[in-house]
Amino acid sequence: YKCQATVAAIDGEKDWTYLGCSKCYKAVSTCGQNYWCEKDQLLSPLEAKQCYRIRMIVQQGGDEAIFLLIGKTAEDYIHHPASELLKTFTNADGNLPTVVEAFCGQTLNFAIRLPKQR
Repeated sequence: YKCQATVAAIDGEKDWTYLGCSKCYKAVSTCGQNYWCEKDQLLSPLEAKQCYRIRMIVQQGGDEAIFLLIGKTAEDYIHHPASELLKTFTNADGNLPTVVEAFCGQTLNFAIRLPKQR
């Protein structure tokens, strides 16, 4: 499904990054001193990386929804790895990085993917 909507806000209540697999961008879990990816399995610490998970509150007409901009798609859009922004950004004041906040007010084309029903 594709639609055009305006980003009204970024949900700053949730983390805007997650630890993911550097190959497939899926979230990883700790496995001893390494990490576990459901797709790529056991990863060394160097194979895990910070990835974007940006919760956008979007509006179209009178409707509102939350869209997630995540992983490789977000990195391609922002043109900076999440790890690069984390090095220079502190969340002490509760704000988001400027490049993330810059989505607010933009009207964008979205391609929405829904998970397959089981």
